[in-house]
Amino acid sequence: MNYAANVTEALRKAEEESVRHKPFIISGRTLTYDILVDRIRKLTQLYKIAGLSCGDRVVIATHDDIEAAVLFLSLLWNGITAINIDPDTKPHRFSHIIRVSQPRGIILDAALKDVWKPDAVDFILEIKEDRPGKENLFNKLLRKKQVKKNEDHFYSYPASLRTLEATNSTAVIDQDLDAYILFTSGTTSDPKGVRISHKNLFSHLHTLSRQFGYTRDSRILNILMLSHADGIIQGPVIAFFNQASLYRPMRFEIKTIGALLDSIRTHRITHFVTVPTVLSLIERFCKDKRNTLITGDFQTIISTGAYLEAGLWKRIEEYFQVRIANVYGLTETVTGGLFSGPGENDHYVGTVGKPADCEVRIVDEQGTDVRTGEPGELLMKGNHVMKGYLDAPEATAGVLRDGWLFTGDIATVDEKGFYRIVGRKKNIIISGGINIHPEEITEVLNLSPHVTDAVTFGVPDEVWGERVVSAVSLTDQCHLSEKDLISFCRTYLEETKVPDKIYVLPSLPKGPIGKVLIGKVKQIIQQIDSNQNTDLQGNLETRIISIAAHCFNVNQSDLLIYHGPDDTTGWDSLTHLEFVAALESHFGITFSPSEIMQIGLLSDALRIIAEKLSSGERKKYLP
Repeated sequence: MNYAANVTEALRKAEEESVRHKPFIISGRTLTYDILVDRIRKLTQLYKIAGLSCGDRVVIATHDDIEAAVLFLSLLWNGITAINIDPDTKPHRFSHIIRVSQPRGIILDAALKDVWKPDAVDFILEIKEDRPGKENLFNKLLRKKQVKKNEDHFYSYPASLRTLEATNSTAVIDQDLDAYILFTSGTTSDPKGVRISHKNLFSHLHTLSRQFGYTRDSRILNILMLSHADGIIQGPVIAFFNQASLYRPMRFEIKTIGALLDSIRTHRITHFVTVPTVLSLIERFCKDKRNTLITGDFQTIISTGAYLEAGLWKRIEEYFQVRIANVYGLTETVTGGLFSGPGENDHYVGTVGKPADCEVRIVDEQGTDVRTGEPGELLMKGNHVMKGYLDAPEATAGVLRDGWLFTGDIATVDEKGFYRIVGRKKNIIISGGINIHPEEITEVLNLSPHVTDAVTFGVPDEVWGERVVSAVSLTDQCHLSEKDLISFCRTYLEETKVPDKIYVLPSLPKGPIGKVLIGKVKQIIQQIDSNQNTDLQGNLETRIISIAAHCFNVNQSDLLIYHGPDDTTGWDSLTHLEFVAALESHFGITFSPSEIMQIGLLSDALRIIAEKLSSGERKKYLP
C-alpha cells in the first residue's frame, strides 16, 4: 500500500477524483472529502489573515465532532500545533493548560467564551451556527480584521469562510515539529502536555493502517471522545490518512447500545474502534443482535484504552463470531505499540500481543532485562514515542531514558513472544477507558478548608474496569456530608473524574512517614459498606430511594419516588447502570435488558422489583 509520508501527501490523495465526493465523516450530517479539502484551504487563508504561522499553537474545544475533525486537520496541514481539550473542562484547569501551552489562538464553541474567558491570545475563532442572514456583519468583521490586524481578534466559524478563497499552505513542516499536544490527566496545577511530532504521528498511522488493513474502502465506526488520542487519531485522522469514511452516528448512551450495533449493518462498517466498557455493555444489552456483525463487510473490533478481560474477550468473539484486536499503548505512543490481532500470528486472547514497528523490553528495578515469564516494567522504543512533555524536562527525564519510554505498566512475556499486562507501577485509575490520576481528585478535595486529609484510589468494577473512590477526614466541628463534598468536586472536576463515593472518616490511617495507608483505608470502607448493607431496612420505596441517592450522589431527602433523570443531578446513562447493578445486588434479582430500559423513573424500578419479589424471585426481601 502506498501510504502518504506526510500531511501534504495525504491531502493530495484526498483531492483525487475517485475520493473527493465520498463521505469523510458522518455524524448527524455528512461531510464529503471535497468539502473537507475546501474548508481546510479556506481555513489556511484565515490563519494567514490572523497572523498564525508554522510552529504556533492553537487550542480546539468543541462539542461538534465534524468541526473538531476539520479544524484539527487544517492546523496539521499548516504546521500549527493542535491542542485538543475536552469542551467540558472546568475553567481553572483550562487556565492552567493555557498557562502551560501558551497558544497563539483558541478555537471554541461560542458558549465556552463566557465560561473560560479566553482573552490573553492573539486569535479567537468562535464556532457558531451559520446564519446566512448575518453574512454582511461577518464580512464587515472580516474586512476590518484584514485592515487592522491588531485590533479585533474575534472571528466566527464557519461563516467567516464565506468571503475567503481556498489557498495552499506555504508551511515548510519539519518532521520533528509538534503535530499536536494532548494534556493527560494529572494534578490541576501541573498538567502534562504530551508532544507528538509529525514523525511520531505519521509513523504510527502507517503502523495502524498495516495492522488493521485499512484502505479507501474502509468504513470506521468510532464514537470515542475526540479530545482523547483514541478518538481523534483512530477516528478522523486515520480515516483521512487512508481516504476512508468515519461514522459517528450517535453519542454514547446505554439506551443507544443496540442502535450502535445496528449501525454496523446499516453503514456496512468494516472496523469498530471501542473500549472494553462498551463491549461489556454490548454483552449485557445486545443478546438479541447475535448476527449484527455477520455482514460480509465487517472485519474486526478494535479494543483500546483499557484492560480487556479475557473472559469478556472470549465471550464476545464466540457469541458474535468476530475477531477482537486488542491494542496496548499510551498517549505518549500516539495510540499503540503492541497488538493482539487481528491477524492469526499475533492474536492471543488475554494478551496485548506482540510489538509492531517498535522495540520492547521488560526490566527490573535496576533496569536489567528480566527472564521470560518474570514480571517487570514494560519499556518501548520507536518512531511513535513522544518527543517529551511540554516544558517539563524533569517529568520527561523520568520516563524517557536513552530513547526508551518507561510505561509504568508491569508486564510479562512468554516463550512465543506474547506480552501480558499484569499490573501498574503508575498510580492511574482507568474507568471506562479514561485515564484518571487520583492525585488530581485528592488535590481538589484538599482545596476545601474543611478537609484535613484526603486520598483517592480505584476499586474494581465489572463494567467500568475501575470506579473512583475517595476518603477524607474533616476539621473539628465540621459536618459536611458526602453529598456536599461531591458538589464541591463538581465545581472543579469534569463529571468523569468526580468520585463515585466519598467516605468521611474520623482520620485517615498513616505510616511512620505520614503517608496515608491506602490498603488500610480500603479495609475500613469495606467494613463500612458491609455494615450499610446489613442496616438498610424499611419498605421497598425507602430502600430504592436510598440506593438511588447513593448511586447519583444526591441527598436522599431530595428524591421522590416519581423522580427521573430530569429531576436528579447525576442520573445519566452511566450512573443508570450503576443504579441497576446496586438494585440487583441488594435485592438479589436480575433485570432483563428490556426492564433496564423501562426504568425512566424511580417508580418504574419500584414496580419491576415488586413484581419480581412477589413472584418469588427473592421472597425474603418482601417487607
